[in-house]
Amino acid sequence: MASWSLKIAEIPQHSSPDSHSSLSRHPQVRVAMAVPVPVPVLSSWGHSGDVGQNSRPNIVVLMADDLGVGDLCCYGNKSVSTPNIDRLAHEGVLLTQHLSAASMCTPSRAAFLTGRYPIRSGMASANNMYRSLTWLASSGGLPPNETTFATLLQHRGYRTGLI
Repeated sequence: MASWSLKIAEIPQHSSPDSHSSLSRHPQVRVAMAVPVPVPVLSSWGHSGDVGQNSRPNIVVLMADDLGVGDLCCYGNKSVSTPNIDRLAHEGVLLTQHLSAASMCTPSRAAFLTGRYPIRSGMASANNMYRSLTWLASSGGLPPNETTFATLLQHRGYRTGLI
């Protein structure tokens, strides 16, 4: 079985509007916020029987708006047929223990992609937790200096994409 490790030194330093906070000055806290997101996604490393010792696994992350934990067959729904998603779940990793960093789409996706709390990447503010609602038809998004787990995978030779 092949193994994969993410070296702590590979996690870049972030500069953000709140970089003066005491949390951002402690590298171990930054690492703790950056590592939990990629690790569950990458934990599928040895789970497929077709993955050879010298090959890397394919990593597919599906995110959908307004999808509850019990809405798919693979999570127990008996009234809706989702055979293709069920097959992906059966052949890969089915995550069952997880939390969302925010109750809204933009901040929670930013946290998922970066491994950081939404406020750290500017996706939520202390004064207005619902700031993402004001971005309709605007160009708001992650700051260009943010590092996502897709970027870390690119450094490892993966091709990444977003649909």
